[in-house]
Amino acid sequence: MNHTISCRLAAILCACMLAACSDKHAEQSAAASASLAASAPTKPAAVAPAPAPAPTTTEYVKHAELDCDNRKIVLDATCSNLYSPELMVCSRQSLTVLDNANGEEIGKREFRPSKHDGDTRAVVEEKIGALSCTRSTSGERYIVAEMFNGGNCEQCEWNEVYDWQGKLVGSSRDRSKRSKLVADLVSTSRNAEHVIGRSELEHFYSVGKQ
Repeated sequence: MNHTISCRLAAILCACMLAACSDKHAEQSAAASASLAASAPTKPAAVAPAPAPAPTTTEYVKHAELDCDNRKIVLDATCSNLYSPELMVCSRQSLTVLDNANGEEIGKREFRPSKHDGDTRAVVEEKIGALSCTRSTSGERYIVAEMFNGGNCEQCEWNEVYDWQGKLVGSSRDRSKRSKLVADLVSTSRNAEHVIGRSELEHFYSVGKQ
């Protein structure tokens, strides 16, 4: 009987030892797994790209002059690179005729800004590509302005004629109303014998150019 009890006690002790070893092994395995998980490299969180900086809009004061006998023709404008540095838009533009002797203003045209489809602000549509002072076949003096608006259409380029006092006397923009005076003066403005003075203004509306 004592032998039987001893065997049972030994079996119980053996079972307890096996359970303890099993628990210890499980704890060691869990600790090892946690250690491996802690040491494994973690993938950094994705960072959203920074938004592109908004383009800077800068205003420029533009000025050009043309001397013609006893007249000085002055083009002034305030323009910005709102859409492009190569063809700025202007919020203000004027064409002034001065007496070359005393600087007195004889005539002036202020171009009015307006807002068109797609514009975020009111701008002057008209741009001046060249100015010429010319004599008509009868000897009268006029100022011819070669105009454009930067578009690509039949009426996006035209000519305007001012008398010697700076008053607008004709335009070729409306093709249905042809002016013989304007047509004749545009023709003589391309004839060196009739030209008193000329100024090319192709870079007037470009940043950093006059």
